[in-house]
Amino acid sequence: WLEHIEVAESESDNHYHFMDNRVLPVGVTPESASAEGWWYKPDYIINELNINSAMSSPAHDEVLHITPDSLAGETYSIKGYAYSGGGKKVIRAEISLDGGVTWEGGVVEHPETPTEYGRYWCHCLWSFNVSVTRLLSAKEVCCRAWDSHMNTQPNHLTWNVMGMLNNPIFRVKIHRTYTRGVVSSLTFEHPTLPGKQQGGWMERANREAMATPSPLMSGLKRVASAVMMSRSPSGVGIARQESGGAAAPAAGAKSPAPPASMNDIAGAKAAAPIPEGPITLEEVAKHTSKSDAWLAIRGTVYKIPEAYMKDHPGGPDSIMGVVGTDATLAYEEVGHSDNAEKILSRFKIGELPKPPGIFDNIPVVPIACSLVGAVGMIALRSLLTRSR
Repeated sequence: WLEHIEVAESESDNHYHFMDNRVLPVGVTPESASAEGWWYKPDYIINELNINSAMSSPAHDEVLHITPDSLAGETYSIKGYAYSGGGKKVIRAEISLDGGVTWEGGVVEHPETPTEYGRYWCHCLWSFNVSVTRLLSAKEVCCRAWDSHMNTQPNHLTWNVMGMLNNPIFRVKIHRTYTRGVVSSLTFEHPTLPGKQQGGWMERANREAMATPSPLMSGLKRVASAVMMSRSPSGVGIARQESGGAAAPAAGAKSPAPPASMNDIAGAKAAAPIPEGPITLEEVAKHTSKSDAWLAIRGTVYKIPEAYMKDHPGGPDSIMGVVGTDATLAYEEVGHSDNAEKILSRFKIGELPKPPGIFDNIPVVPIACSLVGAVGMIALRSLLTRSR
């Protein structure tokens, strides 16, 4: 899929290169990241991935039934993958059944051969056989990996404003089901699920915490809502040097006024008359210019203002590539925050025609009258029978 490589004299000015591809210090908030120029400090750019690993078996919601054979020495094969950045070789993978206190090494398999320079650019596979009786006494299964530079994964995640490169040990929770007071099965729960799927013990713990009113959670909610706005390519008037390094406005210099944020633009709503009745895809296909960009998502038609496109995190091209069409699939594949959903709702101008239901073309009234008549005849016959 790689079709083109461009070598340039200066650093890329792509929005994601500065506003996404960073690991900022723990104490940096969305507000201070923009106000103090943290986005443009070269020390915090991500040039290599760190060591990471995950489990594929047991799978999420997998159920292991406990049988007499299980208790007589049966084993279960825990499996997963691991990788490291910079071409560093993963040299071992380990599992823990006591929350990371002690670790045991598994078997690591590299499906590729190293390059002529000794680099490993592919993930590796690992496995570990454990007796079922040991799983019965464990609350969770943890895994971690090590690379050739002796880097490994921490026991706990470290918060940063973008959530980038968080690589704590992978924990799969174990839930027991009892039958007549005896464990009859084990159900495994992963921390999260891929893509936009819902589930996992981390999401469950997060929902429970967010539902608990406390000053701490209120503060975290404010930080989370500010993250999306801090990533807006409009920024807050931070200057960049030609060398690609960071530079805040010089002392005494007048900073340019920040452009309107995406929320401000969205608040003005799309200045377009809302058509009466459903809008067909044929009509949507007629509106494909930047000044008149229509698209449909999940049966709803939107007109995207040109002013909003300039500040969209993906840039105007990501929107213009799907205008005039049903963009549901493209929208879902990328994934969007709750804030993005709220902004999108302000651009609504109508709905697509609803597909006909299976009963839409059935003559309901005649059928209903026939049913009523039939029921009436049955009731009358019943009365006549009783009167005899």
